[in-house]
Amino acid sequence: MRKRVLGVLCAAGVAVAVASPALGQEVDIQKAIHCQTLAQQFGDSIKTAKAEDGVKKTATDQAKQGDQACNQRNYDAGMDQLRQALQQVGLKPAR
Repeated sequence: MRKRVLGVLCAAGVAVAVASPALGQEVDIQKAIHCQTLAQQFGDSIKTAKAEDGVKKTATDQAKQGDQACNQRNYDAGMDQLRQALQQVGLKPAR
């Protein structure tokens, strides 16, 4: 389902899009939330992940690229990169 975005804010710290027909920008809300969840999981877990520093650096770079893809609404590519980054450091991606 695609919705037009009015704003992004949630008390729980999760990105939530509010529908508004006034704006001409469409966002897949579920994918946007999933991207944000994966990015948050990576950020919360990278420091304690049991991986070598070089692997962590490579995974961090890939996670940044994934987050950028998500911010550009290229959700599928962003989620793939974030999942790969999590797996590189031995973590299981959420969903």
